[in-house]
Amino acid sequence: MSYFERESADLVRIEGAELLESFYRLQEDPERGAVMACFAEIADAFAREQQEDEAFFRLLHAVLRALGGGLDLAWAARYYEIWTLRLHGVLPALDACSSCGTVLNERGARYERSEGGLLCRQCRSEGRPGDIALSPGALRAAAEILARSPTALIGRPADEAALEPLAALAQAIFFDLTERRFKSYQVLRSLRGRD
Repeated sequence: MSYFERESADLVRIEGAELLESFYRLQEDPERGAVMACFAEIADAFAREQQEDEAFFRLLHAVLRALGGGLDLAWAARYYEIWTLRLHGVLPALDACSSCGTVLNERGARYERSEGGLLCRQCRSEGRPGDIALSPGALRAAAEILARSPTALIGRPADEAALEPLAALAQAIFFDLTERRFKSYQVLRSLRGRD
């Protein structure tokens, strides 16, 4: 893309653009299109104006390419959400209790929004509205997302029970950081009949 920018102006004039790769066909399915709208809304919230964020846009590109290559929609969404939080330094530690340091791998945990971290069974309180229970399966799925590329997950069936708490975790943190609910998630819930 080539553009012209004046120092004192807020807007730029685009001189020309050349499309290198298109993901247009991924949007033919309404549910996939809604997930991609979620990606766009997350990118809009986290991309910093006039600042390069190469790793963040590489993440988006890698997830879109994997989605085009057959990556399950649930894996793609959780991958993009978890890595967005990680790249921006706001993903809580998912392997140990934020209070006592106990390893959480087979015990599960609860994300306590007031604490901003995961707590083991011994350290967590009674639980408040908005706290999110993360099963051992959810913690294993998160560890897999953080350890692999999105293309390495192609062909892996999605375990909705394990991935759903990760969606709730990401959306809670997104809301706490931006103080807004992403409309694309509401559209996606409507498409899935989960109003």
